[in-house]
Amino acid sequence: MSASDGLVTRRRAVAWALLGLTAAVSYAVQTLYAGWTSTGDIALPIATAHIPFYWRFALALFQGLLVGSIAFLGLSERDCQRILDRIPVLAPALILPLAGLMLVFP
Repeated sequence: MSASDGLVTRRRAVAWALLGLTAAVSYAVQTLYAGWTSTGDIALPIATAHIPFYWRFALALFQGLLVGSIAFLGLSERDCQRILDRIPVLAPALILPLAGLMLVFP
């Protein structure tokens, strides 16, 4: 494996990690915002349960793909290694509080 193969592998790892992290945070924030601002329409339970879910999921996936693509194309080897070293601490620090809030405010 050459040095450039290692860089591509690290870039790919960072891109996938940031895609997942961005999508999870985006979905959680969108869900919390929707729960905070809406009262819910009792007349349309199916539409209010499913359609917003698909929109939030699609938007979170799009944002994750965008961040992952930018990371894959734009990061240097040093930046990739720095991000890979911080992801194990950063991911739980972002995801767990949002998950807890989603349990408290469904």
